[in-house]
Amino acid sequence: MKVSEINVKEKIYNEIYDQVTNGKITSKDIITERALTEIYNVSKSPVREALLALCNDGILRSIPRVGYQIVPVSFQNVMNLIQLRCDIEICGFRRSFEKITPDNILELKHIASKCHEILEKRERDDCDFAANSWKINYEFHSYLYSLSGNGFALNILEKLIRQSATYIAQYFIADWGRDAAIRGAWHEKLIEAIEEKDLDKACTILMNDICSVKTQISALYQQEI
Repeated sequence: MKVSEINVKEKIYNEIYDQVTNGKITSKDIITERALTEIYNVSKSPVREALLALCNDGILRSIPRVGYQIVPVSFQNVMNLIQLRCDIEICGFRRSFEKITPDNILELKHIASKCHEILEKRERDDCDFAANSWKINYEFHSYLYSLSGNGFALNILEKLIRQSATYIAQYFIADWGRDAAIRGAWHEKLIEAIEEKDLDKACTILMNDICSVKTQISALYQQEI
């Protein structure tokens, strides 16, 4: 693809992803190449590439002769994915803990501070609040894991985080944005534990941050984890 088509592909991918995490596209909606080519006034090539990328990331599925639809997930699959994220992130964090530098901590603080910014925007009726909240969460956890130096595992984790956003949106979209301040607090507590050089405390906070949504969804749907 040409550079311009790659940019369009990324724009379409990101906007569909945001609409899924915001609940604007639901599991009942059908997305078609034709509709997107008309919306973006582009050829089929970047549209098809964006949709295929969303399928490869486990966000959409292709329905022959119909279009594309959000991948439906069971309650248990959501729980399993969150647990897998926890296992991967805790392991990587333990490996990188002694190598975290003051500059790394400053960057983590910078990312965490963005949570306060979107909370202020929400008070001004920011309709993209849930998607923005997920982006900050993604940026924080992705950067934290990158400190382990395992690029291959980082690519897997980033895919899992993107899937988490769309999977959880199907169960929890009404409550996700409401608890952004709580997730921001977890990030701040984690940074404090890193500064204190308390590995066990930091690992417990990281685990609680990732897995807290499991408890919230379980309570909401009155199912056991």
